[in-house]
Amino acid sequence: MTVPNREASISSETHLDFGYMKHKQGDFDDAIAAYTKAIELDPTLVNAYVLRGLIYQHMEQYNAAIADYDEVIRLKPDHAMVYSNRGLAKDKLGQHTAAIADYNEAINLEPDLAETYANRGIAKRNLGQLSSANHDIQKALKMAEQTGNDPLKSKIEEMCLDFASQNIPDDALSSHNQGLMKCQQGRYTDAIVDFDKAIEIKHDYVDAYLNRGAAYADLGEYSAAISDFNKVIDFNPDDYHAYYNRGDIKDKQGQYSSAICDFDKAIEIKSDYEVAYLGRGISKAKLNLQAEAISDFDQAITIKSDFALPYFNRGTAKLYLNLYSEARRDFQIALQLAEQDGDVALKTQIEEIFQYLENVSEPDEALRYYKRGVEMNNLEEYKAAITEFDKALQIKPDYSLAYFARGNAKAFLDMPHDAIADYNETISLDAKNADAYYNRGMLKNKLNQFVSSISDFDKSIQLEPDNPSTYLYRGVAKALLNRKLEAKQDFETALKLVDVTGDKKLKATIEKALEPLENLN
Repeated sequence: MTVPNREASISSETHLDFGYMKHKQGDFDDAIAAYTKAIELDPTLVNAYVLRGLIYQHMEQYNAAIADYDEVIRLKPDHAMVYSNRGLAKDKLGQHTAAIADYNEAINLEPDLAETYANRGIAKRNLGQLSSANHDIQKALKMAEQTGNDPLKSKIEEMCLDFASQNIPDDALSSHNQGLMKCQQGRYTDAIVDFDKAIEIKHDYVDAYLNRGAAYADLGEYSAAISDFNKVIDFNPDDYHAYYNRGDIKDKQGQYSSAICDFDKAIEIKSDYEVAYLGRGISKAKLNLQAEAISDFDQAITIKSDFALPYFNRGTAKLYLNLYSEARRDFQIALQLAEQDGDVALKTQIEEIFQYLENVSEPDEALRYYKRGVEMNNLEEYKAAITEFDKALQIKPDYSLAYFARGNAKAFLDMPHDAIADYNETISLDAKNADAYYNRGMLKNKLNQFVSSISDFDKSIQLEPDNPSTYLYRGVAKALLNRKLEAKQDFETALKLVDVTGDKKLKATIEKALEPLENLN
């Protein structure tokens, strides 16, 4: 008797219901997975496409949302709300004319969609069609009042106030929007003329300064661009776009630390600003802060998982850390996304990297994890460092340096017993590691195991007789065991050695330890 596949026995509707439950709970990843499974089982299940599209739209993955809405419209061409939602997604991508066409279709199918009128008004205003835009917004407000939809009424009233608060003369807005259209056509010099006109009419027109700055940047006129972004920040210190754009230019000019400061500010204002994490990561990578850069690329991917550039740059950073396998995975994802987006330049660049990797002999994988762990230790990210050392030791169980470095990380995390266990392993594999004896002795001092710590310091001194710190802390252990004359001798030796190193801070510590014992003979 054949046992039925349990997965196949679950209906598409069951997956849809489970997805909707997760959707309402805000668990979007599980919801998307469930909707996707429902679609695999029934490719005509309209609601699965609708709901998955709504999640993509909420996550600002507008192209993915539009793809789902396209499929709904193919299956159900009279779905008014999906036309409206697709219009909103297109408007967010700057496709204002296409958005208006979708809003028109939604209104033709269902003329009482007040919010669709409001959104069409926004799209028209973005195109400079001011009279028609205001007509749509006023109609939406009237419809909301008639139906008693107070939340929508409040939303549209806020929209009207927002437009009014900008107090932008129609001719200034028209010049600005003409400039935007010319930018989209790559006519940046002509666009700047339009932005100039808009600013001449309204001297505090923030968007005109912002977009003129972007046009200057596209022309490579960085000083003029930065001047405009500075002006935007003067008018509105919370304009995260201006900080990001200024940071991007500074990165291009090689001012990486200053660029990072601007990206920091953009992220402080808008914590889910994925391109700012990307920009900051790129600047950090150029400063050879690869682990910090990877952390920023991780964050950008968490915010927007269909964004090719963070995967590409994370892969590049991992190459610098010799993490070849992980880098390959990132480049593969970036390649798939670049193909989906039609980004030929990025696709070509990634393909060239794969060709390069085919001709490169990869370094020892355990060494790669070890190096990454050391970098994490240097960044004081000790838990992450331990994870990397664990990976190195899984591959190479007799890796003495990985035990030693992991012991250091555990010591910093105040895990003395675990750290000592790692130093024990280090010493069993490499009995000439003076630092392992020293570090183990320091932890034993901390645990009041003074006799044992002195034994470790003895061994460390035997291997490395010129380290003043070892004499200092062996003296401390002896003093606490009331072996004061021996302690004094250690402190005096330490004092002689520290003069050679020139370490003034350590010298002051030794002198303070010696002071109560100076009269001993």
